[in-house]
Order: sequence, then structure tokens, then C-alpha cells
Amino acid sequence: MLLSEGSSLTAREFVAVLGARGIDVEVASPTRRPLASFSRWCRAVRPVPAPGDDPVGYLRALDALLAAGRCTALLATHEQAWL
Repeated sequence: MLLSEGSSLTAREFVAVLGARGIDVEVASPTRRPLASFSRWCRAVRPVPAPGDDPVGYLRALDALLAAGRCTALLATHEQAWL
């Protein structure tokens, strides 16, 4: 599972709930250490452009992450859903 961001408390909760159920969770983030990365359930933080600064670059980065086959689903946790 790939989360669309990792800086919010919502993302942190998603990581904890999904990870505790055995789901591998990765986070897309323009920052190196978003809040969700401090969870023991967060497997990786994948660098992406900031969606507010470069929405097309952000979408391309998400597409590349999903095309790589590491994650089978994208969960939009906040305003990234508008993209």
C-alpha cells in the first residue's frame, strides 16, 4: 500500500492500522522524514515532488512508483485526492 502523503496525523494512523494488520505500507513524501516515517510499520518513504509546487511531477512520480510493482494500491489520505 502506498500512501499519498505522510506528514499528517491521518497518514500516521493509516500506517499504524494497516501495518498492524500485516499490510506493507510505504509513504510518498517530498520530505525525508514525514511524521508517518516514525512508525515502526512504515516500510519506506518514497521521494516525490511536492504536489502543490509540481502537481504533474507528483503524479508522474506516483505513477512510476506504482508501475514498479512494489505497491499494488494508492491510498489518498488528504488533499492529494484532488489530483
